[in-house]
Amino acid sequence: FSKGHVADAAVRNVLKELAKSKEFEGKAGQVFFLFGKVKSFPAKIILLGLGEEKKLNVSGLMAAFGAATKNALHHGPGKLSVHFPPAVFESAGFAQAISEAIVMASYQPSKKYKTGKSQKKLQEQSIGELEIVMKNKNAEVQHLKNAVKRGMIIAALMNELRDWINAPPNYANAHF
Repeated sequence: FSKGHVADAAVRNVLKELAKSKEFEGKAGQVFFLFGKVKSFPAKIILLGLGEEKKLNVSGLMAAFGAATKNALHHGPGKLSVHFPPAVFESAGFAQAISEAIVMASYQPSKKYKTGKSQKKLQEQSIGELEIVMKNKNAEVQHLKNAVKRGMIIAALMNELRDWINAPPNYANAHF
């Protein structure tokens, strides 16, 4: 976990510019890719619209972060940094939902059973490192860290069950 430092002024300027041009307004379901727009930013950034803060809910967050993760996988992220929106600091359930969605969306059903070039391609499209950034001056983040860990554990177990279900018959047989 990291309390990370984001260049707030640069972020605000980019968001203002995008909102002014109506390219990205932060509406629910909106996804926008930034490729190399700001030198101090990572090369690839996905902006995720969550809509109005008062309308946030667990299922909406899971759907949004799951979709963003799947989009990120197509760009071979290697590392995925997630900056929690301020509303997350009010609900550990939101933090857990986001971490569950990210881990479950990054599931690759056949990764265990591939070899050679197929396995290499899947590895290139996987997330090698996940960084959760929780930046809030007024909030105690330990309960959020615990919620994120809980979400990651639940999602990892779900993905393991999915592996069992998707296993080829020569692996998952009566002696399994």
